[in-house]
Amino acid sequence: MQTARRNWARRCMCDSAGRSFTYGQALVNSIALSGVIERLSSGQEKVGILLPPSTAAAVSNIAVTLAGKVPVNLSYAASEEPAASAIEQCGIEAVISSRSFLKKLPRFGDLAGLVFLEDIVADIGNAAKARAYLKARFSPADSVVRGGADGDDLAAVIFSSGATGRPKGVMLSHNNILSNIDSLVSAFALRPSDNLCGVIPFFHSFGFTCALWVALLNGVSASYAPDPLDCGTVGRLARENRSTVLFVAPSFLSSYIRRVQPDDFATLRAVVAGAAKLKKSLADSFKAKFGIQPQAGYGVTELSPVVALNIEPHQAAGLYRPGSKEGTVGRPIPGVEVKIVEPETGEPLPAGREGLLMVKGPNVMLGYLNQPEQTSEVVKDGWYNTGDIASIDADDFLKITDRLSRFSKIGGEMVSYRH
Repeated sequence: MQTARRNWARRCMCDSAGRSFTYGQALVNSIALSGVIERLSSGQEKVGILLPPSTAAAVSNIAVTLAGKVPVNLSYAASEEPAASAIEQCGIEAVISSRSFLKKLPRFGDLAGLVFLEDIVADIGNAAKARAYLKARFSPADSVVRGGADGDDLAAVIFSSGATGRPKGVMLSHNNILSNIDSLVSAFALRPSDNLCGVIPFFHSFGFTCALWVALLNGVSASYAPDPLDCGTVGRLARENRSTVLFVAPSFLSSYIRRVQPDDFATLRAVVAGAAKLKKSLADSFKAKFGIQPQAGYGVTELSPVVALNIEPHQAAGLYRPGSKEGTVGRPIPGVEVKIVEPETGEPLPAGREGLLMVKGPNVMLGYLNQPEQTSEVVKDGWYNTGDIASIDADDFLKITDRLSRFSKIGGEMVSYRH
């Protein structure tokens, strides 16, 4: 809220449908919507959101938070089963969506609890809008957020893909997310003039933290494209809004190389690839066309999600410190501690040795929703077991090798099943 007031007349967000809000407009709309959400979800802790990256999705997430509820962004990437599972696990009775969006995804039309933004917005009268404006402009911030919020309170539930079974709900606190954002801003040097091109869905932890809240809490504007593979739309948004930062999954980059024009990405100063391994050939091809090298990062939903990042080099007082290293996912971001241990004994391993990656810091999740036993299996003494095989070199750069499930120990050495 403080960020919105400081940047009241500055642009905040826009999307491919032509909707555009200043920070002041985004806050007023969010407060007005939060009153309706509070009534729709009376007695409920969590509210579902089924929307693609857009101003509607961003405002809905803000509004749910202001209403003192927990947003649960539902996956629409495949079948409706993961979304239905999330609704059931969270006890959700209200799911915010839009008719225009569901026309493209009719299979989600039978989800329980659907309420449509088109109806909600039509029912918000002039008096409610006026009250929302006065609250946004003059009310103390702690009086606008219903019920207040402690840093360790639940802020969001992000569901896993469910590829290996029933999707697990990862519970993230306000402190989890805010600490990750603070570390990212410190490592990444965001500027008020930056414009973030938002293409990662908010049901993904990478999109929820980096494409939504990083921008909103730091006075940075965002341009949202609902379909990351609609290259014409992504390119147009980036060009028209002079986007400078692109958080992206590596799988999207090959499409952009083929279908986005060089001038569309001419203003980008940083491209950060996460959620999967970034191949050198792909990064080199992107740089050859657009003149900017994508940097690899590493994150896990349970870690809010960013752990490590390749960044620009740092130079001060005549000292030069490289910020990136080829073949790695960068150094751990500020405040995050990592160690490599022997998988069977848990004993720490020296630099350069491959082993199991463990992570500790304020970004470690509260736990899995309604699954305390599974939580205790992966979090011990504050250390989260990533299940990834990795190594750390003498310069603290982290290299991810594989998953533990694809390794066996033979003759005292970690051997991959693929070899």
